Amino acid sequence: MAMANAERAARSALLLRQRLGRVPTAMLTTGLLALAGISCSAALAECMVKRAPERAAALWPQNGFAVAGMATQAVASHAATQTRGGPVAAPDLAPAQLGRLPDNVLALSRQALRAEPVSVQASRSLALYFQSVGQDDRARQLMRAVSRLSRRDAAANLWLVDDYLRAGDTGRAARLIDATLRTDTRASALLLPGFVTLLDEPQAAGFLRELLLADPPWQHDFWSAVLEAETLPAGAASLRAQLHRRGVALAPGHDARLVSALIEARRFDAAFALRTAVRAASPAMTSALAPIDWRLVADNRYGAVVEADGVLAVEALGGAEGVIAQKLLALPAGRYRIAAPHNAGPEQLGLRLTCAELRGAETFAQTLALVADGSLVVSQNSNCHYVWLSIVLSKADRDRSFAIQALTVTRIGAGE
Repeated sequence: MAMANAERAARSALLLRQRLGRVPTAMLTTGLLALAGISCSAALAECMVKRAPERAAALWPQNGFAVAGMATQAVASHAATQTRGGPVAAPDLAPAQLGRLPDNVLALSRQALRAEPVSVQASRSLALYFQSVGQDDRARQLMRAVSRLSRRDAAANLWLVDDYLRAGDTGRAARLIDATLRTDTRASALLLPGFVTLLDEPQAAGFLRELLLADPPWQHDFWSAVLEAETLPAGAASLRAQLHRRGVALAPGHDARLVSALIEARRFDAAFALRTAVRAASPAMTSALAPIDWRLVADNRYGAVVEADGVLAVEALGGAEGVIAQKLLALPAGRYRIAAPHNAGPEQLGLRLTCAELRGAETFAQTLALVADGSLVVSQNSNCHYVWLSIVLSKADRDRSFAIQALTVTRIGAGE
């Protein structure tokens, strides 16, 4: 049973790619296979009838659930024989490779249903038998009945997802995917890493967006999976921004991590666009979106905190020096007035501008003394659009405690 549903799940992954475009589905296929396996395994656990159906049937021949377990074992045994005990190859394994299920699956399933007409397990095995002999309509009717009997039956839901995708009914497929993720606590960890790979395909992103706009309970897990992906999907920031604009309540911690990941990947445009969407949805959240907002640097000699009004409060021991805080600015070529009033005293602070982009000879760095009124006029004449601005603490013999007012940057002219 597990193998048959795993093969079905593999074809669901392939159909996602066919229906939604050329989507990289290696991870998706793995997730679907794993979900089918774990769901079927869970369905066979928890009682002796499901762990050892032959023994239970021998002790109590009228036990329909025990006989249903025997039918399930017959399906799994046949699948293991056809695949030589190994994992089902996905998505290359054609449905016909599993061949016709043995007739004892039909006999055992019907025997179980005579004793227990609402046996989900028996109905599922009977559906798989009918599918294996080409009676797809009967298989479909039974699987739909299984789904109605047990909304938590992930194996049946995955079968139906495959069926709906074949028919081009992505709406029903989406609802079933959502239902599976809502009702099977193991589904998120298994399915969501695969769904993350769909974000790079515009049509697939639309498919996911419709699910996420309803703010399902697995939304948080989905964004955790996005951030844990080996490569950050190109469509992640755009989708996240769309959800913010539509008023979906999203965890601010994910916004902060996503902005940081985008900047680390030097996808600066996407990072600033996401910050704009977050600020429009909830202005109070922007202070957490480092390093577009202040990213604080500390060691055992100095440290800083951002207070509610945007003031940087700094404490430093004697002899301390180095970068206190930095932020990323969109600073295309031009002349700018940078203001950051402070009470650190003369020659205590400097302001360093460094190109954040990899532009070879165009990369630049300049450090200027930040006078007490914090006002500087800076010319940025390179083609570097994104610039790191760092506040640098100069060395002094005494301990220090001071404040730097909210920083402002104003364009006052074109570049020279």
